[in-house]
Amino acid sequence: MTEPRPVPGGPLLAAVVLAVLPLAAQQPRLPASAPPAAQQPGSVEGTVLNAITGEPVGKAQVTLVQPGPGRQGPLEAASAPDGTFAITGVPAGQYRLAAEKVGFVRGAYGSRGISRTGAPVAVAAGQRVTGLQVRLTPQGVMTGRVLDEDGDPVLYAQVQALRYSYVQGTRRLMPASSAMTNDLGEFRLHSLEAGRYFLTASHRMRGRFGGRSGSGAPGDTNESYAPTYYPGTTDPATAATIQVTPGGTVRDLDVRLLKTPTFRISGRVVNPSAARPQRRAQVALVPRSSGAFLGGRNMAAAQPPDGRFEISGVSPGSYLLSATWWEDNSAAFGRLPVEVANSSLEGLVVTVMPAVQVAGRVRLDGGGSLDFSRIEFLFQPREMNPMAGGISARAKPDGALTIAHLMPDHYTLARAETPDGSYVKSMRFGDQDVLESGLNVAAGAQGSLDVVLSPGGAQVAGAVTNEKGEPVPGATVALVPEAARRRQSHLFRSAITDQYGSFTLQGLAPGDYRVFAWEEIEPGAWQDPDFLRAVEESGQSLSLREGARETRQLKTLPPPSPSD
Repeated sequence: MTEPRPVPGGPLLAAVVLAVLPLAAQQPRLPASAPPAAQQPGSVEGTVLNAITGEPVGKAQVTLVQPGPGRQGPLEAASAPDGTFAITGVPAGQYRLAAEKVGFVRGAYGSRGISRTGAPVAVAAGQRVTGLQVRLTPQGVMTGRVLDEDGDPVLYAQVQALRYSYVQGTRRLMPASSAMTNDLGEFRLHSLEAGRYFLTASHRMRGRFGGRSGSGAPGDTNESYAPTYYPGTTDPATAATIQVTPGGTVRDLDVRLLKTPTFRISGRVVNPSAARPQRRAQVALVPRSSGAFLGGRNMAAAQPPDGRFEISGVSPGSYLLSATWWEDNSAAFGRLPVEVANSSLEGLVVTVMPAVQVAGRVRLDGGGSLDFSRIEFLFQPREMNPMAGGISARAKPDGALTIAHLMPDHYTLARAETPDGSYVKSMRFGDQDVLESGLNVAAGAQGSLDVVLSPGGAQVAGAVTNEKGEPVPGATVALVPEAARRRQSHLFRSAITDQYGSFTLQGLAPGDYRVFAWEEIEPGAWQDPDFLRAVEESGQSLSLREGARETRQLKTLPPPSPSD
């Protein structure tokens, strides 16, 4: 068990009057390096256990990490044969405790379910935190073969285990593990968490430019292997799910690749602002549907001297042809919608334009000082684009802010790391209200970014208990803004309860919210509009004023019914 939680304020210090002794040698001495009580390090102790059998796990690598930029680096220990571990010299703060060992899925203290963040471990100055348990689940494994249309093994086929995850509030199939087949067509996918998966295999037929291609004339058709889902379909909607149990091995998952009419696309990448040929451009053909993005299957490098590219084995469908060009720390981006129907496409020209750089300043409402270097913003494309990830920007000590290498697109503020309980009160780019309408640089808009922080961020703190009234460590607390403000991604906030079941959300913008708590929930589910419609009335209502300090006692909600 953990020790009782320290009462804020620390121990009462008593004054001690020492008589002056005639001889210095008779005076009591403290070590010169003894730190003040408020700076004394603590320790974290516990046990690593097998989550299925309860048996101790020895030789596990245990790490204690303080999250956030510039925080305490990892402290490490190895578990003893009886599973016990002790990490000493721990400065006061909040940490994440995790363990890993070959043959097990990496586990975190207080983690509940698939890919969940573990519970924070709060360590006070000089505190000895004991009794923590990290449970490691034996890995799941999938094995099988990839075969061609004649039943022969396929070498170097790419095999992926896919599972549904929430990305920017949308449920999508995302890779969880991947492997290549050997000369017998065999594959082994390991380190899988328990759950339901889809299995897909793909293989590019070798030939000129890495694939077999035709002349490009209208009606020119080839056959190539389409990404094939187990047990044998090209449509993920009709694919079978595979249940992986903790420590279980699912065998004999043979996938016979399906041939489909395919075409090739070819063209050039052109950068009008470059003084030399396009030698560093990468081209990707991305499906415009919400299905799984299958990595490097439809990617190519533009070739010198004129930036030509060719992608073969393309199935009919709607795509976005994206080109990214880098040189000397400068970037350029270009996109071209592509429809592949019944013929190959050639002579395409993708023109890349220099990346957008937005400069501005962060200031404190009403003036005053703040450590601006602790402020960081994350911007993400409003519509998910696998080739345009999030862009982060950190302010300088004087508040100057530069967002570099932006692909021309429409971005939303996804996260704002602000210090000392402050929140983003306003953000404007020229005449755009960035918080409401997003940062739109798709049309080469010009302007300066003006960010105003208010020091009066609201705070919600409290504890989470289960039906028995017991504190729940590792529970997820989600704060969801009112419906009218749900396009503002940065207003969604979440926290994981610590070892005492406690949580704190601070730096909150004023407004109306609902707050929820779950023992088990998929990360990001609370940003999905469909999911929210089903649970809306289960949350507690909150109306936060500037500088408000609210306390909430939350009961955990039942986990949502699984769908895939």
